[in-house]
Amino acid sequence: MASTTPLFTAPCPSCGAPLDFRSPASIMAVCAYCQSTAIRQGESLTTQGEISAILDDHSPLQLGVTGNYLGNSFTLLGRLKLEYDDGYWYEWYAAFDDGSEGWLSEASGQYVFTLPQPAQATTPQFEQLRAGQILHWEKQAYQASDVRTARCTGGEGELPFVVGKGWEARVADFRAGDRFLTLDYSDFGDTANSGSQDQPHCFAGWAVTLQSLKCQNLRDAEDIARAQLAKPSSAATGSVQSLGCPNCGSPIQYVNGLTPQLNCPACQAEIAMEGPTAKLLAVNQKITQRSTLKLGDIASVAGKKWTLIGFIKVRDFDEDEPSLWTEYLLYESTSGFRWLVETIDQWFQVDVLNAFPESADSDQVSYAGSTLSRKWTYQAEVLFAAGAFNWRVKQHDRYTISEYEGGFSPEGSFGLSREVYPNEITWSLSREVTANEVMGWFGRQAAPLSNHVNRPSRPVSSASDRDLAGLFKGFSIALWVINLPLILFGHGSFIATLVAWGMLWIFSHLEGSEA
Repeated sequence: MASTTPLFTAPCPSCGAPLDFRSPASIMAVCAYCQSTAIRQGESLTTQGEISAILDDHSPLQLGVTGNYLGNSFTLLGRLKLEYDDGYWYEWYAAFDDGSEGWLSEASGQYVFTLPQPAQATTPQFEQLRAGQILHWEKQAYQASDVRTARCTGGEGELPFVVGKGWEARVADFRAGDRFLTLDYSDFGDTANSGSQDQPHCFAGWAVTLQSLKCQNLRDAEDIARAQLAKPSSAATGSVQSLGCPNCGSPIQYVNGLTPQLNCPACQAEIAMEGPTAKLLAVNQKITQRSTLKLGDIASVAGKKWTLIGFIKVRDFDEDEPSLWTEYLLYESTSGFRWLVETIDQWFQVDVLNAFPESADSDQVSYAGSTLSRKWTYQAEVLFAAGAFNWRVKQHDRYTISEYEGGFSPEGSFGLSREVYPNEITWSLSREVTANEVMGWFGRQAAPLSNHVNRPSRPVSSASDRDLAGLFKGFSIALWVINLPLILFGHGSFIATLVAWGMLWIFSHLEGSEA
């Protein structure tokens, strides 16, 4: 039973500071003073090396937060930070008042609560799993949303198993609506939680919010700022900072502690923040791109100030109508992240979903009481990225997008999009907003829109591409109208006309690709 009174207290084997154990299932604790990991063996503690402190933390959660999940009260007693090449997430260890335990996962402001479950007789091996794969569990079809290996880079508090430097988590997450299932193939050591390659440990639960959990003792923005005052060598977590690119020296703005992946707007270098240090990951081909909005712009929406911290230029591979659009990442200290997407004549406000559509096939999905139909499926590629992101954005990253239309809610119509990456699937909800609204948020005057009568939801091709396509069609018609009668009556050359038409086609497509 988790309580404010420790069940067991002993001095840290390394520094002598008191270490408290509040859960009978906890066998390891991280000393808050020296970061040593202590293993509980009966009434004594032995040291097990050190684990890094979790720095630059902007989570509203903290040790001691209480709440209620499925009618059972819990207390957060420990935490792990798990990192992979393109990002990270937190796993909070929760002890319930009835003596059971669970895990609260936190990633980019989204939360999932899971409880241990009995393993099924047969489960796939970790190497066999792929994002998008279907798994039937307890008469429910789940889709693999994330399959990856991560490493533990920090921890605090109590834990029910031993974690050391270099410990790896091999996990596969599955979703069905707001239901959540994890198959964990990590090595938990000789404990009741032991998993293996053939028999993973299983956790099941739901996507949640901190409000739905009725969490108490959360940190607010002022609490986080005060905590950072104890670290005079570091800037306040959640504050917008600036550093010089380690490749070219140009300034880059980022959100301290929340956007560890940077893309230099000047030289396109990819950079990772490791504490206060910027590490150069890759140097890309320099590309110059214009954008309607600029890094550092501030939007005032419903009384909140959103900072534009990154933007991405993306294109698809439609041979008939190639498209180019811009995705802007916004950040607000209490609300987290949000996207604005700009096409040639439309704007969309986009939020990443923490719950997948209830049912989905290749043509239709059901979400929030609406049935949406698939309109497009296409391949997309990142051409350019600038600014700060909460995951690594790489130039020439490719993924598959499927767009669905026809959703209606009290807030108005909406669409859904499904993005498939090699190790991950995400769903997003988008609502169209007018250019006047967007420019009003940023204190600007809207530019005139193009005169398209029917605006497709899919990002449309650039104006230069459209102009060239129109010129090609016009010249082609004129060429054949003039020469076809001469060919039919023996005074013209079909071959010469065909060659001229081919040269027109090549010229228009070469110019279009350069544009």
